[in-house]
Amino acid sequence: MKNLPDHPSVSVIIPARDATDGLAILIPTILAQRYAGSLEILVADGSATEETGELIRRRYPMVRLVSNPEQMTSTGMNRALAMSTGEVVVRCDAHSTFPPDYIQRAVETLRRTGAANVGGQQCAVGESFLERAIATAQRTPLGVGNARHRLGGGEGQTDTAYLGVFRREALEAVGGFDPTLLRNQDYIVNWRLRQRGETIWFDPELKVAYQPRKNISELARQYFDYGRWKRVVLWRYPKSGRVRQAAAPLLVIGLGASAASVLSGLPSVWAAIFPLAYLLTLLGEAVRVGIRRREPAAVLLPLMLAVMHLSWGIGFFSPRQVRKQGRTRRRQPFSGKATAWPPPAFSLDPPSLETPVGPLRPAEQAVALANGAASVAEAGRGVSVVILTWNSVGKIESCLESLGQGTLVPDEIIVVDNGSTDQTRAVLARQFPAVRVIANTYNQGVARARNQGLAAARGAYLLVLDDDTVVLPDALARLVSVLDTDPTVAVCGPQLLDSVRQPVGLGPPFPTLWHKVRRWGNTDPQNGRASGDGLSDGMRDVDYVIGACQLIRRAALDEVGSYDEHIFYGPEDIDFCLRLHSSGWRVVCQPAAQVIHAEQRIARSVLSEIGRKHVFGLAYYFWKHRYGLSRKRLSARLLT
Repeated sequence: MKNLPDHPSVSVIIPARDATDGLAILIPTILAQRYAGSLEILVADGSATEETGELIRRRYPMVRLVSNPEQMTSTGMNRALAMSTGEVVVRCDAHSTFPPDYIQRAVETLRRTGAANVGGQQCAVGESFLERAIATAQRTPLGVGNARHRLGGGEGQTDTAYLGVFRREALEAVGGFDPTLLRNQDYIVNWRLRQRGETIWFDPELKVAYQPRKNISELARQYFDYGRWKRVVLWRYPKSGRVRQAAAPLLVIGLGASAASVLSGLPSVWAAIFPLAYLLTLLGEAVRVGIRRREPAAVLLPLMLAVMHLSWGIGFFSPRQVRKQGRTRRRQPFSGKATAWPPPAFSLDPPSLETPVGPLRPAEQAVALANGAASVAEAGRGVSVVILTWNSVGKIESCLESLGQGTLVPDEIIVVDNGSTDQTRAVLARQFPAVRVIANTYNQGVARARNQGLAAARGAYLLVLDDDTVVLPDALARLVSVLDTDPTVAVCGPQLLDSVRQPVGLGPPFPTLWHKVRRWGNTDPQNGRASGDGLSDGMRDVDYVIGACQLIRRAALDEVGSYDEHIFYGPEDIDFCLRLHSSGWRVVCQPAAQVIHAEQRIARSVLSEIGRKHVFGLAYYFWKHRYGLSRKRLSARLLT
């Protein structure tokens, strides 16, 4: 890792959502920083109203405003990171304020320690009596465990940091923040940094004032989300867990067992032992803190601690939900919102400030069309191509060359290299310097890697390709024409041709377990293809389009979410199309658009690693959509 200069350029990124009051306090503390180097401020706005944007434009014109349509903290940080240019990235929170020497001290600590991330202490400060009680609870060991970033302590290495001041190259190397997480995204980015051998450093001199939640209901919701998303994190990254994180779930189990004992008729004395011990512990902590800190609000400490513990523990056992445009609703197990993780190795050449960030929203597209744009693609960001590749020297060149020879040339091409060990990256850098390359250090699976490309893309239409495809000259133009003509179509696929240019049948039906078993044994006459081989005469609706070539409407992707990352290698494309059907979108094939695809078959041995992962993905798919041997239940559900 290269050494930082004395005064590296700094980018301050602030995810915000309906936070005008907090930003009005925070931004002046950043502008007042005593830092000798260059400094830029970016606010990723996911607000439901225009108030935040109006505040920034009116009062702080030097601040860059970044659109965050997903309205999640992690996606906002990733979008701001992609637009920023600083060698050092300062992550802020709209509820926090910073002392004047915060950035200077943090940069000095980065240079002195060689750490990838430096963080300080969160100093919760409340104004009202209730806020002071909440702040007190968030500064006690019984409330937050042994977290140094909350309690303080000596300088040194730590497992995570509050907010954080990052070396940009280290943050990009791990792919930024995981935008499939509503909470715990900071913990996971620090965990991934440590997995790469990087150091996370705690500096107690870096103190950040933090405004706690204003009432008990907001506190309960905050800790409920903490617990719910911690379960998701532990499911994905079991090695990231800590013993302290089992305390709240075990408390809920213990109290539940006590309640069950009473209901079952056991002696009430025995059933009361655990709840009574817990209550005495809370009261003892309140007395200790009240005497030691001389804080009258400690009288409410037992209530605040109980709310934090029980909300966290209940949330841990709660079904996961995700937020979408200010609402909370039950979703599929994967919450992907047209952006996924790990995101790209971010480009340091952001669009100009006059260019809106990200795709145009439907209302903006309508205005652009009314003003003379020829198509939605023209009104939005045009066409982005996302190509997934792995050890593909000899294939990827043909794919990229075919895109440059078409009657419609895409506006941007993004290649996601999924941990290649051959010369793929060198070939891309030498022969295709204009192509954006997202370089993963290991194979992260089809769904996650494609999602990286989708997260980086700015197009209104997104063409997903395999690296062994060749797009014939007018294919892209014909696919785009379908989406331009019919706004109900979410995905359009081409007529696929095999390596000798023989047509592959269009639109196979949703698979069943029996179909997959027969295909694995090569006894299925269709063997993954639709009946009726040969060129079809016209566009038709289909169950799904395989992921080797899908032209996707971004508005549909924003609505249903991106590829499900629980599926490593198949059938993420089928799952995606099924979710589109469930949301009322159409999936079609246009046989006039032709793409050559040297079909890559999945290893038939379930003993191989890729075979096992494919079997797991199939099992997950059938469990998720609650059908197996027959499509009747699925068809009935789609019809309703």
